[in-house]
Amino acid sequence: HTLTSSPQQTNATLRFALDCSFSLTDVRDVYGVLKQVRQCVGVSRRYDADLHVFGWSERHERLSDELFGDAWKRWDCALHRRPLDTSDAEPAGVLHDDNDNDDNDDEEEEEEEEECSSSLLLPIVMSPDAPQSLAPADDTNITATSFVLGGLSENSGLRPRATLSRAKELGWPARRLPLDEHLPACRTKILTINATMEAVALRASGLPWQDALMTAVPRRHYVQKK
Repeated sequence: HTLTSSPQQTNATLRFALDCSFSLTDVRDVYGVLKQVRQCVGVSRRYDADLHVFGWSERHERLSDELFGDAWKRWDCALHRRPLDTSDAEPAGVLHDDNDNDDNDDEEEEEEEEECSSSLLLPIVMSPDAPQSLAPADDTNITATSFVLGGLSENSGLRPRATLSRAKELGWPARRLPLDEHLPACRTKILTINATMEAVALRASGLPWQDALMTAVPRRHYVQKK
C-alpha cells in the first residue's frame, strides 16, 4: 500500500521514481541510502519535482526512526510498500496505489490517492553502466519522462551493473548521465542518488549539461588537488 506522507507537488512536471527494493544486507548501505533519500526530498522541493519511493519496507521505517526520528513521516514524497514493476508504465501513465481496486467511496481516501498519483510515461532507468547517455532526444522529452533511480549507495556491494540489470528486467531503457561528453574530468561515473537526481533536475530547468553537472557533482570528483 501507499503510506501516509506529505502531499505531493500537484503541479509537478518532472517525475522521479526511487527503487529501494534492492536487497542490501549491510545496514551501513541502508543508512547511506536513507540519507540520500532525504537529500532527494530536498531536491524535489527545490525543483518542484514529483518523487515516489518504491520498495519502502518496515526495515526502512525502523532505520529511518533511528536516523531521523519522526521527521521522515513528513517527507514530501509518496512511500510505496510494493516494488516498482512493469505495470507502472501503463499507456495511461498513471502510477496506481496498491488499493486502487478496492471498492471504497470514502472521499477523503480518494483525494489522498489522487495526491499520490504520478505519471510514469516514458520511464528511463538511470544507470552509470548504461552504454548510452541521455541524448538530445531525451532532453526534448525531459519533463515528460519518468526517471527511475536505483536505491543503492555508491559504495554498495551489489554493484556493478545492478541498475542496468534492473532496467533489463523491467524492459525499460537505461541511460547514464553524459559525464564523458560534458564533464570528462570527472573521476567517477557512480554518483549519489541525490546528485544524479539534481543533475537531471537542473538540466530540466534549462541549464546546459556542463553547468548542470558541475553544479550537481561534488567538486572533489573533477577538480584536481593542488
